[in-house]
Amino acid sequence: MECISSPRFGLLINGSRSKWINATCGLRQGCPLSPYLFILCSEFLSLLIKTNPHPGIGIKINNKAPKISHLLFADDTLLFGTASTKTARELAGILRRYCELSGEVVNSLKSNILFGPKVPASAKRAILHMLSQRPTNSLSYLGITLRPGKIKIADFNYVLDKMTCKIRSWGHRHLSMAGRAALIKSLLSTLPLHGLATSPLPVSTMKKINSLLSAFFWNGGAQGSRSLHFAKWQEICLPKDRGGLGFKNLHLWTRILMAKVAARVVCADGSLLARTFGAKYPGKSRFQPNCNQSKIPG
Repeated sequence: MECISSPRFGLLINGSRSKWINATCGLRQGCPLSPYLFILCSEFLSLLIKTNPHPGIGIKINNKAPKISHLLFADDTLLFGTASTKTARELAGILRRYCELSGEVVNSLKSNILFGPKVPASAKRAILHMLSQRPTNSLSYLGITLRPGKIKIADFNYVLDKMTCKIRSWGHRHLSMAGRAALIKSLLSTLPLHGLATSPLPVSTMKKINSLLSAFFWNGGAQGSRSLHFAKWQEICLPKDRGGLGFKNLHLWTRILMAKVAARVVCADGSLLARTFGAKYPGKSRFQPNCNQSKIPG
């Protein structure tokens, strides 16, 4: 606070200087000091969790895998633990101590608890009462839907909803075909990439996305309007030197981003992802390519 509260300012009004104004504002988003403040607070919370000896804090996918107790990204926090009242009591104590020392408060309206499918109803009620949180069937973390069990097609509807809202907001404008192409390249085609970096989109979802993009490119995506599509969408997504417009091909980007994840698992031996996958799938020769190659085979 000494770095941002010590300066003084004076205003020149009609050639006369006003009284000195002391700068007493706090840190705002975009300030160069705000990331350092977040690192200090998140490191303190991490130490409180790591130094807690309770065995129920954290989970493992098997006995040889590393224990994952928490994940932090900006103001999004995930805490993992066994579904027991003792673990809930320890987590509540950690959060209470962190809030007392840091001055922050847990937002109960944005906090939820996701239980496993085998947790008894009595244990759920006791944990919810102890932590004063609401239960949920799925969580959204960094734009990715988390749920117990397999991912469903409905979990990717948020991509279609975002695209539809954007197209509807642009539909009443008189955009040229070049303007629509620029919006597809810069914004619409980049919306699914974050989800593709963690899990491949279903084929039906990809077809719907391509249909939305194609309709927006040829007729502006206006509801009820129809127009001729003079070329297939796959041909439009080709590079310009091959006769296309260079739009992102979601099928190709799915393979690229999945290959990137596989390369991290294989080559980054010290990362949490690599250690977790190595413990889950030990001795797999197909996960041991030559990491010194400049190109990854397709």
